[in-house]
Amino acid sequence: MVGHERHGLGRWEPVCSTIAGIPMAPAAESLNAAVAGGIALYEAFKNRA
Repeated sequence: MVGHERHGLGRWEPVCSTIAGIPMAPAAESLNAAVAGGIALYEAFKNRA
């Protein structure tokens, strides 16, 4: 699941086994959900190999 930048996962957070965040440079205000999901998948596969 990818949460909202302000509200996170809301009521779905308790059912998640892991919560992760993406560190960002101060100049970046936010990431859209597709970009955030892509970064998370990339890191997951990279760390699996």
